[in-house]
Amino acid sequence: MSKIANRLILLGIGLNMVQWIAIFILFQKILAQFDGYTILNPNVTNGTMTSFSFIDWLQSMIYSGVPFNYIVFAAIVACLLYLIPTAVFIILEIIAYFVIRKNPQSAWCMFILAMGYKNIVFDLSGVPFLMAGLMMYKRK
Repeated sequence: MSKIANRLILLGIGLNMVQWIAIFILFQKILAQFDGYTILNPNVTNGTMTSFSFIDWLQSMIYSGVPFNYIVFAAIVACLLYLIPTAVFIILEIIAYFVIRKNPQSAWCMFILAMGYKNIVFDLSGVPFLMAGLMMYKRK
């Protein structure tokens, strides 16, 4: 594997991790706005209700019947659906990096190319992966 491809893969992993951490921090800030898993609920005396766990909080949002809670629930689920696969892909990208360093002809080169295509659809962290993947593909 060339030094350029090596650096591009590391840059892609770094960008992907920075993006994941930024989304996670944003997710935490959104959760902090609700002060201990508090939701709007017009069926109680003071208009809000507090849950003691994350799962109870999500269930309370669904059963509250308040449209705002449905929007917040959808946003939280969308964040989770984005964060979980991204964390898995970051781990796979790191594994691919080390496998490719040992064997530059490994099939994991195609994984890096695939991550480039996947990530370029969502963000700019796919550009280094795409370039490194195309360089390795050209070498084969």
